[in-house]
Amino acid sequence: MSRFISCLLVGLVLPAVTFAQTGKAVFLDWQFKEGEKFWVDTQTRVEQGQKVGNLQGANIVVMRTITSYVVKKVTESNYVELEAKIESTRYENNQTQDSQKMSTLFAMLQGATLKITMNPERQVQKLEGYADWLVKLGAQIPASEVDRLRVLVPEADIRNAASEGFGFLPGKEVTLNEQWKKKCELNLAPAGLLNYNVSYKYVGNDKGKEKIVIDCKENGKFTMSPGMSAPGTQSEFTLESRIGTIWFNNQTGKLDHAEHTYQTLGQILMPATPQSAAAVLRVSNKIQVKQTLTMKPPAK
Repeated sequence: MSRFISCLLVGLVLPAVTFAQTGKAVFLDWQFKEGEKFWVDTQTRVEQGQKVGNLQGANIVVMRTITSYVVKKVTESNYVELEAKIESTRYENNQTQDSQKMSTLFAMLQGATLKITMNPERQVQKLEGYADWLVKLGAQIPASEVDRLRVLVPEADIRNAASEGFGFLPGKEVTLNEQWKKKCELNLAPAGLLNYNVSYKYVGNDKGKEKIVIDCKENGKFTMSPGMSAPGTQSEFTLESRIGTIWFNNQTGKLDHAEHTYQTLGQILMPATPQSAAAVLRVSNKIQVKQTLTMKPPAK
């Protein structure tokens, strides 16, 4: 969003700076108006390292997704209904077999339209459209690919992503350097799920935007997904780090932009087969995400 240099804006921004410096409370809150439309431009870089014995390789995927949101309804009790549509997906990869598979998977998201209902805490209460999206894909790709997509991008992932994307604010007034936590679930399919708490801290006003930093120090709790790997496979993953910064425009009640970096480490014990000996696959993931919210379509 553009920041206009004017006496009026400076007059609006200065009190927020004063609040941050004096320790007075600031209430950060999303604002939605029926009929309004906004766009979120997400740029993601995924680096996955794999090592078995002395053999190692890397899969790299860089993608850009533009998603539009239309506010369909805001109730008196502050429930919000949004219609989200993935307008475009673009990607590049380093041409390994796995990176090409990941790119193909992400490309299938284009055109998906979902209806999201959020409670006043901006947690997703209802998600509609996921099954319809899979049905449409079923007319274009083999059923086995649809089943694979359902496993790797389950409906729960979309619900969790929306809840985290809109529900990161504390829901109460905060003062300078005050911290709060939110639960997060990271899907590492097909290996399992990694649950952890995200730590947020409000660090004051930065050029008219309220600045929130993320610094997660816990390793999280990993749970294997039964039936998703070969029999006898054992997996264990930890969160190595998650850091980030969010700039929130409290005057418009919208995210301005954000940057996140996730890093996970894990190992997968693969049992012996008639064709091969048992082996340990070590996997590292680094995911960098940059997001910008605009009230006009971003340039593609």
